[in-house]
Amino acid sequence: MTPTEARVASFYDAIASGGQLMVKDINFWRREFGLLTENQPRNFFDLGCGDGREVRLCREVWGSLDGYYGLDLSAGMLKYVKSFAPEAKLIRARLGELPFANASLPVVWAAASYLHVDRDQITGALEELFRVMAVKGHGFISLKTAPQNPDYNQNLVTYYELAEFGRYLREAGFDVTCKISDPQRDPRGVTWLGFFFTKPEQSTS
Repeated sequence: MTPTEARVASFYDAIASGGQLMVKDINFWRREFGLLTENQPRNFFDLGCGDGREVRLCREVWGSLDGYYGLDLSAGMLKYVKSFAPEAKLIRARLGELPFANASLPVVWAAASYLHVDRDQITGALEELFRVMAVKGHGFISLKTAPQNPDYNQNLVTYYELAEFGRYLREAGFDVTCKISDPQRDPRGVTWLGFFFTKPEQSTS
């Protein structure tokens, strides 16, 4: 782990073990979830599953977690998710070193996870994502811009601008198909950014 990753894991382990978890609104990214998964294989790779919001959403929408795979850096968060979703397939791993074969993931979801990657590490992490994404695979990543008010985990977050992160995705080899900047979604004064992207057909890695 990088020093930042160690701090992130420790921070979320403490939240999980300290009983500080709150059930999040599973509708927060429901529209984006629907757009990403429509007409796609039901093999959903949740990179940064955290406290399991999308686990709950997948179960509600699909009726089961048969195609769900969750990855997180925090062992505490994975243990928490396992407590209410024992059938979920969960993996502890780093975004910079994904435990998947080349071109193997058809649908990738990463809500508020790549924002925990240091800026000087983000190029390598996205190149690693490109490696494991299936050709013509689809993905969604969400991040934040710098908030108006103090953020509860701000010392562990890298904030981006829309054009900046879109450039990182394109430089990694992805086609960015849609970008979102939404200052209204979160009442805490956070502007959320969202990126839909695909791995081009001509890619062979």
